[in-house]
Amino acid sequence: MTLYVLSVTIFIYLFVLGQILNLPMVYTLGSAVSGVSLAGIWCMYFLFYKLKHRLWSAFGGLFLLAIAVSLTINHLTSYFLKDYTSDMISDAVNVISLVILSMICFAVDRYVAKKRY
Repeated sequence: MTLYVLSVTIFIYLFVLGQILNLPMVYTLGSAVSGVSLAGIWCMYFLFYKLKHRLWSAFGGLFLLAIAVSLTINHLTSYFLKDYTSDMISDAVNVISLVILSMICFAVDRYVAKKRY
């Protein structure tokens, strides 16, 4: 229920805040980033729901999903803020570290599954 309320109220909040501050960028950039973030949160929810008995695998998927969400948010930010330059080195470090964490989680899940059976 909380995700439903958050999904609706965040856009209303951004619209009102943009009107109060008289900055349309608050609503446009905020809505784009919020939409991507909410999509990621919903995907995480369904991932953990489907894999509730394999939490390590769910965490591995979560790390892979975090790569897509973070790169999309960086791309949206650079699109809306023309003078914003994305740092490719930090993006690469972020992606590599999340892939390593994901592989560790999948390996632990496989180990636990073999030990269980």
